[in-house]
Amino acid sequence: MTSRQSLPETRSHFLIGLDYDGTLTPIVRDPERATLKPATREILRALARDPACTIAIVSGRKLTELKRLVDLRGIVYGGNHGLEMTGEGWRYLHPAAARSRPAIRRIAGLLDRRL
Repeated sequence: MTSRQSLPETRSHFLIGLDYDGTLTPIVRDPERATLKPATREILRALARDPACTIAIVSGRKLTELKRLVDLRGIVYGGNHGLEMTGEGWRYLHPAAARSRPAIRRIAGLLDRRL
């Protein structure tokens, strides 16, 4: 390429990855009280609508719980530290997590009965 040739047009795209507890919401003793402030929700909504942005929210929480708490379209959600993820038109479950579900259910049942 000579100095007279122009560079091809490039388009910028941003991935904004955020944690739920402690980043989007403050850390609180009762996890059910960690809720998004309306202003934070509106910023996320605006960014999710921007075609130059992909918003990903990841949490140690279950995917269903994270989606319920954020409840915005056009966002990538990652539950259980990314072992389960979903976005517009796709879903992912790590194979090891899928294989472990029966054992985890058995262990949870044993703990529930004993504790």
